Amino acid sequence: MEKKEEQSDNFWAGDKTEHLSFELSETRPIRAIAYRWLNSKSSWYDMHYSVELGTLLSGKMSRYYRNAQVDLVPGNIWFCNMWKPHGFKIIEVPCEIVFFEIFPPMLAKMHFEESS
Repeated sequence: MEKKEEQSDNFWAGDKTEHLSFELSETRPIRAIAYRWLNSKSSWYDMHYSVELGTLLSGKMSRYYRNAQVDLVPGNIWFCNMWKPHGFKIIEVPCEIVFFEIFPPMLAKMHFEESS
């Protein structure tokens, strides 16, 4: 995985960054989502309360964060913490991803019984 400086464009302008809600709760703490893009011009910028963990299955994708750009190839994973603006651009199609949106309070309550 190669880390690059962020592009000079201001992706983080309020009108370009979507504030998303995945309707997570204690009774629905994880949501699995799969996407497949056939258009290499696709891109998206958002932020949300949930923690995001994903993997690239096919194609190529650039992930953008405020201070970094990471180019992903199949098998690479990404993680994005809560309320962190981030985005992506599809570089090579078809591009397929699977990611999980995770309710942060669920993570805070998790522990191994052996550690108690």
